Amino acid sequence: MPIVISTKGNDVTAWREAGEFGLLFRQVLLGKSALLTSEQFEALLGGVGQELERRATEHDTALAAVGCLMDDASGVTEPARLGGGVREFYGSCYALFGSNLSAPAFYRLSGAFLEVVARSALGCALGRLGLSADRLPPLALIALGPTGRHEFSPFCNPQLLLVHGEADPPTAELPEMLGLALHEVFEAAGLHPDATITPRNPEWCGTLVQWRQRLIAGLEGGEPAELVDLLRLADQAALFSANGLEQEFRDLCTALLRKSRATLAFLVTRILALSNGVGLMGGLRLERSGPHRGLFALFDHALLPLTASVAALSLMMGGTGVGTPQRIRELLAGRKLNVELAERLLDAWHTLSELRLAREGDLFPDTAGRSSLYFSPDALSDADMERFREALEAVDVIQRHVAITFSEGEE
Repeated sequence: MPIVISTKGNDVTAWREAGEFGLLFRQVLLGKSALLTSEQFEALLGGVGQELERRATEHDTALAAVGCLMDDASGVTEPARLGGGVREFYGSCYALFGSNLSAPAFYRLSGAFLEVVARSALGCALGRLGLSADRLPPLALIALGPTGRHEFSPFCNPQLLLVHGEADPPTAELPEMLGLALHEVFEAAGLHPDATITPRNPEWCGTLVQWRQRLIAGLEGGEPAELVDLLRLADQAALFSANGLEQEFRDLCTALLRKSRATLAFLVTRILALSNGVGLMGGLRLERSGPHRGLFALFDHALLPLTASVAALSLMMGGTGVGTPQRIRELLAGRKLNVELAERLLDAWHTLSELRLAREGDLFPDTAGRSSLYFSPDALSDADMERFREALEAVDVIQRHVAITFSEGEE
């Protein structure tokens, strides 16, 4: 199915899809009217217009309801009540996605809501610190991973870190205490943070000076597992911040990661080792055993290699984009991608994101476990299967493009 018209915006590479959608709509309408009288054709057009108006009204009503839920989550001081709002909000979001199939719209709403939840969580956490909260230095709560790429859903375990200003010696432990309280509030609200990458872990909480020291030490002599964690810093977005800390932290991370050729080489090697989901004989790589036997691992074989490849290119080229589509457009504008490849990558991202969200919508509100990461390709129509395979082919192309780009930079 072509990318929804509402996602076109200023994206020149999506205009072709919008044109195809309009052409298909016209062809279907003309096909239905071929044997109709003029009166019947007028009735058909009137019915189509009424249906479009009805759907537009339903869409506006649903958006207004989501906006009210977002307002309700602002300023909540009880984590349990916040959790109820989270469930209701995402139930409405998945229902809205089921009608418009717009992954960008879902992620925009989800990201805006998460920022509201984060601010309310901060208020709850500060309340737990009591009067000591007034002595905290400036803070920034940074999200990594899918959340840092503006691709958050309640099926994610958000990866969070805390950056803070210098604290006076008597209050040096307050930021870590706040990090622990934030983790607990997120847990109570049903948004379960990553068990390791969390501000309750002292290694993921610190000043800019401390973060610089950690990055330099890790990039110069870190083990592979440590390098993997540090490379997560390429995908980051602030949930709340003060005094411009989030931009200083982003600039610090980007500069040090990009400067380390050994780290970039490690990243490229890992990207090339990722599967693009297609076997040597052209068949899909399906799970051979376990509870997901016969299913396709959407994250491991498609979304991960796609987003990691685009992130790597953006990092190598000094890009400032955050989300995957934004990075693709930025790479196109900087002539690091040609129009054809950029268009293929955007379509691949839309296709894979739609599959992900459709699968999650079927499972919600049961967000536990890893079932949302797998789906049955047999459930796809012939047209959707063709589009899915084209997405996997684009993943393979961008992986090889990353390796070529890095090699050219070595010369």
